[in-house]
Amino acid sequence: MQDNWEHLRYFLALARYGSLAGAARHLEKAETTVWRHLAALEEDLGCRLFERKRGGYLLSEAGQRLLRQAERVEAEILNARQALAGDAPAVAGQLRLTAPAFLAVWFTEAFLPALQRRHPLLCLEIVTGSPTAILARRETDLALRFDAARERDFATEAEAEIGFGLYASRVYTRRYGRAPAPDRFDGHRLIAFDESAGHVAPQRWLSRGGRGAEVVLRSNSAALRLAAAKRHLGATLLPSIVGDRDPALECWFPADRLGRLPLSLLVARRIAHLPRSQVARDALAALLDDNRAALRG
Repeated sequence: MQDNWEHLRYFLALARYGSLAGAARHLEKAETTVWRHLAALEEDLGCRLFERKRGGYLLSEAGQRLLRQAERVEAEILNARQALAGDAPAVAGQLRLTAPAFLAVWFTEAFLPALQRRHPLLCLEIVTGSPTAILARRETDLALRFDAARERDFATEAEAEIGFGLYASRVYTRRYGRAPAPDRFDGHRLIAFDESAGHVAPQRWLSRGGRGAEVVLRSNSAALRLAAAKRHLGATLLPSIVGDRDPALECWFPADRLGRLPLSLLVARRIAHLPRSQVARDALAALLDDNRAALRG
């Protein structure tokens, strides 16, 4: 075998991301380039390194043995570069974060500028929506998710509680008054969410909230529901971190009455040892901890 770090780089990316698409996105190369490097490495070694499955690429026994060796080589190269540079290692590369849209916006406003100033070579790719399918395909590096399921390939690095409240604009409230209780909305208009967003609402609201209301709009977007509430269309359920920050809104019922959902910060085990992963993980965990009260509502 000819020693070829380039082949090993592509091998490591495919092992960590489990698909040609994920490895190509991480390396910023074409999928065909990843495949060519893998084919060349397998030909050089004379063995299959991956089993091609419907869900992606799984390491063969030979691939698992090579992975341990390749990670040691990677660590030695990184150590050598740091020693030659004589400074703290530069945090560089791309990370993919999957998060609910409202949290992605909040994180972008709250910590991304400072993170970019400290680590200008780090690129954070943020994908909004439910991370469940993306986690299953190993196509994300970090994830914020509400459901409590544990993923084998991800470690839980931090947890928090997200509160939800019922909000309406001050104008709407002056015109129509407040509903007397979360389950007594007769004579009021409600901006509701569709069924696809039901898993991001407290059970207390799902079971009896908004009874008797006239539903005037449905949306799975917290940003759209917020915009509609600010245009006085009705009352709506929002995460406390969204509703409490907007001076145009009044909170009718806070999280203490409507409930909270547990949130987990997950980090892919395959990249947990990399400096860029550690930096982003620590920044996100610190942000959750520093804002624990505001997130709870």
